Amino acid sequence: MLVRSVRRWSATLIVVVLAAACTTSKSSSSSAPGATSSGSAALTASARGVTANTIKIGFSYIDLEALAKTGIIKIDHGPYEQIINALVDDINAHGGVNGRKLVLFTAKYSPIGNTEQLAACAKLTEDDQVFAVLNGFLGDNNLCVVQQHATALVGGTTTQLTPANLAKANAPWASTAATSERSIDALVKAMDKNGALKGHTIGVYAAQIANKPLIDAAVKALTAAGSPPAATALNDAPDNDVQAATAQDKVIVQRFTDAHVDTVIDVGQFIPGADFDNAGYHPSLYTLEAGNIAAAAFTNPLAKFPIVAGLGASGDPTAEFKNPAFVHCAAVWKEATGKVIENQLQEDLAGKSSGDVAMQIACSNLQVFVLGATAAGANLDNATFEKGIESLGRVPSIGSFGPNKLDAQDTFQLLKFDPTWKQGQGKPQLLPIGQPVVFTG
Repeated sequence: MLVRSVRRWSATLIVVVLAAACTTSKSSSSSAPGATSSGSAALTASARGVTANTIKIGFSYIDLEALAKTGIIKIDHGPYEQIINALVDDINAHGGVNGRKLVLFTAKYSPIGNTEQLAACAKLTEDDQVFAVLNGFLGDNNLCVVQQHATALVGGTTTQLTPANLAKANAPWASTAATSERSIDALVKAMDKNGALKGHTIGVYAAQIANKPLIDAAVKALTAAGSPPAATALNDAPDNDVQAATAQDKVIVQRFTDAHVDTVIDVGQFIPGADFDNAGYHPSLYTLEAGNIAAAAFTNPLAKFPIVAGLGASGDPTAEFKNPAFVHCAAVWKEATGKVIENQLQEDLAGKSSGDVAMQIACSNLQVFVLGATAAGANLDNATFEKGIESLGRVPSIGSFGPNKLDAQDTFQLLKFDPTWKQGQGKPQLLPIGQPVVFTG
């Protein structure tokens, strides 16, 4: 029970980390990215959480203490609360957003189960009455924000940005990640470019009934690439029924074996490495998000498979330190606390967090919000915020926004799991395959 639930939340979480990258405004200074004044426009109370002088924003973050005690997570993400407060203070010190100061509310939650996540969502949207939530939650719990409470969200991962979820949103949902459909096309393109399709027999797999449309999208993309899959499989067992899921995977293994499938594309979130291994089946495994691999490495014998690979934003595990906005955010933190943000390889060697992950997530989501809210102008509401995000075009280091495109990632790097990787060695867990693929479609 715990293993499968852990895979669910941690895959979502770690892929956010891999995709996180702070952004800079094309028109703002490096000392205060995105902060501007409103000029002569009259400011009014234009939406819930927006007054003539302030904008209420929420920031939700995962509390890793419970899992740290289990030993599953050895390095936490750092002090989310203190970091987001320092960054918001810096925005306000440089004029806020179009003359309005940001008022921050935070909520932390346990990754185990949905109860604390839904309570945190209710706190921010109902009690605190925020205009927008930054970072968001795990799994489908983001629908509490964008569907049930019609509140803008800046956050979310590829496996959350499905057609079904986006269709349910009653408020703008922006993310530095790519939608699941664009990621499928990018993955097929990257695999084709790197020789992982031709000469191989392909199968498409997903867990959870909601991901059936993604299997169909993968079949379409593979067929267009000249490599139609030999078999497809959907494991629709409930997330909390490990026995049923394992039984279905055993049947799926037989189906793939009969079809001579040697390469499986997993378009869902769970990597069935343990179930496949128990059945003696070891194909090459490809997934939409490299973060799924980072999560699965704790509970799956990935080293037994010929290759386990997925998409990331970069093959450089220290890429954030080449991003001017992240560098600015780290400088703000050092100015406020005297503490230095180290990269994840340094943290792995040290065996403790300096706040790199928390900084990536807080900085990137705050920057996207500020850019969109600034572009929205004086009359800030859901409609103008969405138009503001769409108007941003290309944002350095994360990708591009545009009409009906609130998912920014355009650059996709195929990354493979290093079977020699061990925690505490200070070496990358994922290694790049070939050159990045740029895909904006």
